[in-house]
Amino acid sequence: MSQTIQLSDESVALLKRQAEAHGVSVEAWVVELAREKAPTEEIRAARYKTQAAVARILDIQKRVKPDPEGWSVRDYIDHGRKGRQKFDQQALSGSSSRICGNW
Repeated sequence: MSQTIQLSDESVALLKRQAEAHGVSVEAWVVELAREKAPTEEIRAARYKTQAAVARILDIQKRVKPDPEGWSVRDYIDHGRKGRQKFDQQALSGSSSRICGNW
């Protein structure tokens, strides 16, 4: 399908400069810009899924209470890993607000 559009001389000159800078023809550059700027249905669906997931996470976070021990998620993950004794000693001594460290 062929389409004709009216552009100002400034716009045409700008498109030519950009096309030359990218090493393509003006037609190829316009097609590339159109594909980049016009989201496809797949992209729209992916954005919707992402936005819905973010909304669910934020909703869940509103209901989550802080850990009574002050542990972070990383602290719980590291709790069962190698070096657990060191972790447990730090936890018992309360030597820092962020218990886990680099082992």
